Amino acid sequence: MNITLSEAEQIYFYENLPTVIYLIFVSVIGTFGNIHTIIIYLLHYKPSHHRIFILFLAFVDIIPCCFLIPDTIVFSLRYRYTLNVDVNCKLLIFFVEAFGLSSVTILTVFSIERYFKICCSVEKHFSCPKIKIVCCLVISGAFFFCIPFLIYFGNDYPMQDSHVWKTCTVLNMYRDKIIFRSYLVTIFGLCILMFITATVAYLLLGCSLYTQNRRSVFENVHEMNNDFDFRPRRHSSFGKPTKTIFMFFMATFISYVFFLSAQITVFLLTYWDSGLMLQSLGRFYGILLRFHYMSHAVNPIVYGFLDIHFRQKCKQLYKCSFVNIPKFSSDRPVDFL
Repeated sequence: MNITLSEAEQIYFYENLPTVIYLIFVSVIGTFGNIHTIIIYLLHYKPSHHRIFILFLAFVDIIPCCFLIPDTIVFSLRYRYTLNVDVNCKLLIFFVEAFGLSSVTILTVFSIERYFKICCSVEKHFSCPKIKIVCCLVISGAFFFCIPFLIYFGNDYPMQDSHVWKTCTVLNMYRDKIIFRSYLVTIFGLCILMFITATVAYLLLGCSLYTQNRRSVFENVHEMNNDFDFRPRRHSSFGKPTKTIFMFFMATFISYVFFLSAQITVFLLTYWDSGLMLQSLGRFYGILLRFHYMSHAVNPIVYGFLDIHFRQKCKQLYKCSFVNIPKFSSDRPVDFL
């Protein structure tokens, strides 16, 4: 049975409707979440290293949620055979990989900076302007590293059922090349290495903070015994940095889970038959292939669950909006990190 390209697009769109719903959900959550993150951290947090990292991360994450996900829905799912030109295919793949790699790399660099600042006491070497330069270099390096995607990916024209279907995928002329497969293995290995680095850094941070906290408690007990003063002492201030470290560890772990899942899928598509994977996964195939978008929306959710001050300022933001009083509290939390 012969069908037109327009009919084929409609069939493909309805078959991938769960993927469309998933992408709309991620786009809405990620856009509003990152907007709230930018507003709250700009207005209610003192200038600090972790504030700079969070703002850079929010700006990096909001672009895929606002622009790349709608582009994916329109040109890759709805009008994939007619409107999806080769330039759009190349740029979409490039920006998706570049922004994803930038996001997880910023989280990794933040874990390294926390380790050197807390465990090695080299805070004076990390000024706020230097942190901004490091973030800009990280983003630039991620974009430069992803340039080969502009070469290896594009619109392919496979023959199926006596029709030529246009598909945004790896070009056939590069699919079996060793250099292309080596490039994918390099990206995957780099992501695994950064994930291990971030995990080790946070484990060392946790051990260091736990040791410092125990030492502080023992010193307080010793002073109380010597002075015969049994009045309640002020609690140690290591609780808040520990919570902050845990918050960023959770954000890093969840982001890497979503990002690496998509990289594994692309890796498998290169070596295995995509038709076999489509039969095995069914309608979850499209969602798994675009699972990496969730890494751009998960960070504000983590902040909302683990940062009480962030939740309070979000509530205050809406209270001020509802009563038409466009002013915010001037109190800012003490930056323990």
